[in-house]
Amino acid sequence: MSDKISAIVEECRVRLCKHRELLHHALEKGGQQDDPPAVMLMRTVDFGLQTMKALELLTADGDCNALAACAATRAFFEAATRILWASTSPESQNPWVRLQVYWAVEDLKWANAANAFKDLKSHAEVIRVAREDVRNREDLEGRPIQPAPPIIEMLREIDKANRAQGHSTEGSLERDYVYTNLYRLLCQAAHGHPVAIRTDKNKTNLQRARVGLMLAALYLLEAPCHVAANNPKEEIEALATRIMEIANEHPV
Repeated sequence: MSDKISAIVEECRVRLCKHRELLHHALEKGGQQDDPPAVMLMRTVDFGLQTMKALELLTADGDCNALAACAATRAFFEAATRILWASTSPESQNPWVRLQVYWAVEDLKWANAANAFKDLKSHAEVIRVAREDVRNREDLEGRPIQPAPPIIEMLREIDKANRAQGHSTEGSLERDYVYTNLYRLLCQAAHGHPVAIRTDKNKTNLQRARVGLMLAALYLLEAPCHVAANNPKEEIEALATRIMEIANEHPV
């Protein structure tokens, strides 16, 4: 990993560990066990830290595990994007509930398919009953709550929300470009696309995984600023400033 990306990822790791301690206290002793944002944040932070460790192990021997690194990064990037979207969404329908509805719809797809198999039928019914209640939730005006949107729409809405608040942690790095030139190509590796699973592309794929890991970690660090900070804009700008300082300390 380049010195610059390594240094930024390490800064993110240290900060995420601190966030994890705060979230753990909130869940265990602060009475927030049933608070969706706190629970989702905690689980995603854990997932992010595990992904960082996984990439550290996968890249210990160079780029020979580049495709596995891409697959692991893609999952973390999705999770972090969803958390940041929910943290910034100004929509009238609760975005955290919209995420729950999205996952309920996905779980019901599995339950409907699993219902055809005798050994899965009873478990599928448990899932179906539980998740249908979530899928059918309504907002305060009695309207069905819509599932969370696709990743590309989330990225655009994040950018729109950040610009409306007068800040952007990515500067000129547009979200559509991130989706097209990073996320979609991470997906190729995760899906075993023949174009992507070539060993002569290992170096490029590994660099893509590292950049994806860095961005996902930054998304996940930004999310609590929107949810819990007294002055979100100030906190986000301080994070961006620190990241720029690290980048300038490692020009290559």
